[in-house]
Amino acid sequence: MSFTAFSQALTPKVQLIDGDTVFCFSIEQSRIIAKHLEKGKYCDSLVVQHEQNEKVLKEAVAVKDSTIEKLESKTENLNSIIDNDRESMEHMKRTIDIKDKEIRKQKFHKRILGVAVIVIGIIAII
Repeated sequence: MSFTAFSQALTPKVQLIDGDTVFCFSIEQSRIIAKHLEKGKYCDSLVVQHEQNEKVLKEAVAVKDSTIEKLESKTENLNSIIDNDRESMEHMKRTIDIKDKEIRKQKFHKRILGVAVIVIGIIAII
């Protein structure tokens, strides 16, 4: 493993053993290296946890976006229902107005007929 983040005080003793280059650290240097390795493991676990949190957040954003789309669609549908109801109510109002006019005409005709019958009756009696 190569670690370039260590301070220059951690220079190991280089020895050749059976043709292999070996780096030897003192106990104090080994403790410092162990601390750095532990910090690295901790950082790795933080990275993994961060990636998991990022996945969860991306899923939450996707759910939020789909929910927004559904709610917008629902709003459009409800607005069209409201418009249709408004048109139906206006049509019913026009129909009621026409029926009211017809009823007034019929009442007026009945009154005229009643007055005409009374006038004809009086003329017939005279």
